Amino acid sequence: MGAGALFSEPYAVSGDGFASVNPDTAGQFPAFSPNNTFVMFDFNSGEFEDRSIDQTFVLPGTNIAAGTRGFGAIFVDVEAPRSSSIEYFGTTSSGKKVSLGKFFVPVGASGETQFLGVLFDNPVVTEVELTVGSKALFSFDGTTIQSFGSEDLANGIDLVATDDFVFAVPTLATLTQVPEPTPLSGFGVAAFGVIGFLTRKRLRRI
Repeated sequence: MGAGALFSEPYAVSGDGFASVNPDTAGQFPAFSPNNTFVMFDFNSGEFEDRSIDQTFVLPGTNIAAGTRGFGAIFVDVEAPRSSSIEYFGTTSSGKKVSLGKFFVPVGASGETQFLGVLFDNPVVTEVELTVGSKALFSFDGTTIQSFGSEDLANGIDLVATDDFVFAVPTLATLTQVPEPTPLSGFGVAAFGVIGFLTRKRLRRI
């Protein structure tokens, strides 16, 4: 939690692009910043539906809930529309969790890196959920690893990994500026002052 992030579950880190747990994807996930890439895995043996990474924000060095102005991530090998996304959440003054918008990672070529990030006017983001691909690469129940196998784009199966995460330092300021939703008004991303939505292809380190 030193950097201000907490993860709801352990997720997998690989230095070989997950070839050791899913040989059919060898070479498919080149690291953007070598050598590690990241994915979620399913805890149920032989199942591959759990592919989301959930992150909440805290004051750096503490477990005190906080908010950030923005969050972004590198995704690797997104080839199918709407297979991967980031959803942003805030917390109202009454403690309700509300969605600030869900954004889909743009499609690229095989092995290509994409960046998706959203920047808000104020630090109202208390949680993000990354959906990484349409299936998990593998399952691990604590004893046995089972590979999903190769992706099948013709049938909408897109296997994806993530790399670097970036977010503004979390603070306590304006945590309660997220309005209470009502059936009549509703709200969208614009209501929260989104001032940046970035997508890039073939990102390279400078």
